Amino acid sequence: MDKLKQFLKTSLLGGVVVMLPVAILVSVTVWVFNLITGWISPLTRLLTKDLQVNEFIAESFSIILILTTCFFVGLLVRTRLGDLLYQLLEGAPPVLALLADNPFPGEPPKWVRATLYKYRFTTSEERAATGDCWVRERLGPYVPPLSLENWGHG
Repeated sequence: MDKLKQFLKTSLLGGVVVMLPVAILVSVTVWVFNLITGWISPLTRLLTKDLQVNEFIAESFSIILILTTCFFVGLLVRTRLGDLLYQLLEGAPPVLALLADNPFPGEPPKWVRATLYKYRFTTSEERAATGDCWVRERLGPYVPPLSLENWGHG
């Protein structure tokens, strides 16, 4: 009888030890899925109602868009530009020395951003008319506004 009790006790305990992490993992997965679905619902609604896209495809597209954005933000953090912007936010003297004039003499900036421009040389006619050597065209934001708080350090 004692062996049967011991067998049942260890089997039950073993089952709980195996099933509890599985149940927690499933619960966390469902919670994260619902959280992400809530985040992407405006974009999903736009795609399904305005563009007549299947809801599954719209949700998949939205999740891929979020993951792609996370990838590029992570890539930015790992690049020299990301390091430069982070050090600029910290007010690192070597980075401030790269600037002709320090636009932040009292304290480092609270926010930084970068805009992407396309440059091209002027034609001879444009140069004669304006005196400019090149023309620049604003393409849009290259790095969205970032602060130390939303960078994850702060």
